[in-house]
Amino acid sequence: MNGYPSAAWIDRAAGAVAGDAALQQLRPPEPFVIQQTVGTATEVDDAPSLVWHVAFGPDGVHLRGGRPAHADVTFACDLETARSIHNGEQSAQGAFMAGHLRVGGDINALLAHQDLLASLSDALGAVRDVTGP
Repeated sequence: MNGYPSAAWIDRAAGAVAGDAALQQLRPPEPFVIQQTVGTATEVDDAPSLVWHVAFGPDGVHLRGGRPAHADVTFACDLETARSIHNGEQSAQGAFMAGHLRVGGDINALLAHQDLLASLSDALGAVRDVTGP
């Protein structure tokens, strides 16, 4: 599967993040790591899933497949929700409010780093355009 989400998407997204000069200039005062888990069933903890993380730190921004040693914030949802958010059919906030997106970890850190997440979204725009469902 080459669409979102897939291992191929993670590879393309990692390249987009690494190649975005503006994103790579961001240096938060403290490292910040987010983890995304997308399951193939409603209960992502009990089903096969795809996991990746994004680390913002002193050496730049990196997107990698797999779980990090530590994540400040975690997101988890099923495949349908992930694709709906990815395709712009639903906002992450709407999915969260509807109970379709679980958020864990340090919510204050998430709020404090909204600018980093917006920059990440901008960097992934080209990947989003070529990796539909």
